[in-house]
Amino acid sequence: MPTIDRLSTIDNVTGSDQVPLYDASNGQARKASMSQVLAYFQSTFASPEFDVQTAVPVNGFTLTLEASTKSIWLLLSPAGTLATGTIVLPPVAGCFDGQEVLVTSTAIIGLLTVNGNGAIVSAGPDSIAAGGSFVLRYRALTTTWYVVAKSIGNRVEAGSIVCTGTINGPFVEVDEVSADSVFAATSLGQFPGTVAALGSAANAGVRKFVTDANATTFGSIVAGGGSNAVPVYSDGTNWRIG
Repeated sequence: MPTIDRLSTIDNVTGSDQVPLYDASNGQARKASMSQVLAYFQSTFASPEFDVQTAVPVNGFTLTLEASTKSIWLLLSPAGTLATGTIVLPPVAGCFDGQEVLVTSTAIIGLLTVNGNGAIVSAGPDSIAAGGSFVLRYRALTTTWYVVAKSIGNRVEAGSIVCTGTINGPFVEVDEVSADSVFAATSLGQFPGTVAALGSAANAGVRKFVTDANATTFGSIVAGGGSNAVPVYSDGTNWRIG
C-alpha cells in the first residue's frame, strides 16, 4: 500500500470521503469521514453562545445579572425613557477570563451606573440611547471589566475610529465610521459646547454636552443662557436634557 505522499490527488471532497488519523485512545491508526471531521470542527470552533437575560426596567431600577458559564446578553426593554438606572454585573467569583456582557436597550437611559460587583469597571458607560448598546469584557488578571464596543443610536464608539462628517461648532457630526482612526472616541460629538452650537436635532439618539443650559430638568428641551453643564440628546426634533 503506498504512503500518503504517493497517493493520487482528487479535486472535490465529499462527506463520505475518508482520511487517516491517529487514535490517541488506543494508539492505533484509524479512519474518519470528512463529515465526521467537519462535525468536530463545528462543535469545537462554533461561535460563542450567549446566556440571554431580559428585563423591563422602570425608572431608578437596580438590575443584578445572574452568574453564567457563558457570555451574557442583557436585553432591556423599558416602556419609555428612563432618567436613571443601575446594572450590577455578575459576582466576580463567578466570572471567567474573556467573558463578555452585551447590553442593549430599546429606550434611552439618561444616567446609567454599571456596578462591577467586586470587580473594577474601567471607563464604563454612563448612559445608553434608544437602540444603543455596549460590550464589556472581563480580564481576570486585573479583576476588571473593560469596554470593548459602544453604540450610541446610529453611531458607534470604540477605542479609535475613522470618521467622515462635518464640523458643527465644537461638535463633529459623523456620517461614516470604520476602524483604526487617529480620532479618539470623543470625536463622536461629546465635546462640550454651547446650546447655540448644537445644530440640527434631526438624528434621534445623538448625544452631546453643553455648558450653558439654563435648567437641569431631565427630558426638558434645552435652552442656553445659563451656567449648567449637562448632557443632551436628540429626540429627532429637539435637543433635550439627559
